[in-house]
Amino acid sequence: MNNATIGLLLSGLVFPGLGHLILKAYIRAFAIISLTLASFITILATIIQQTNAAIEKIQSENGKIDLDSVTQAMNQALSATDQSIYTISYGVLISCWLIGVIDGYRVGKQKDKEKTSAD
Repeated sequence: MNNATIGLLLSGLVFPGLGHLILKAYIRAFAIISLTLASFITILATIIQQTNAAIEKIQSENGKIDLDSVTQAMNQALSATDQSIYTISYGVLISCWLIGVIDGYRVGKQKDKEKTSAD
């Protein structure tokens, strides 16, 4: 398997930036992996905050679970959190994935050219 395919598959199917790491493009790998992890953490923190708000609402009603009250609690949690951060995090995550795939393929192609010219 050539380097371009390795960079493409690892960054696309496993984790963004992993292809760069294997291809020894360490600075790019660090940048892509860091941004991806920051996005994941931000999205996860927002989801946890929303879930906690819904759980508190259910507990305030003495643990009585009613579909309407859960729906209302989730809607209140969604409106209370800053949705722009959530949206930006998703955008950064998708961008990192696309950049990781495209640039991983490009870096792999460069490594393949260097290898063939050295032979």
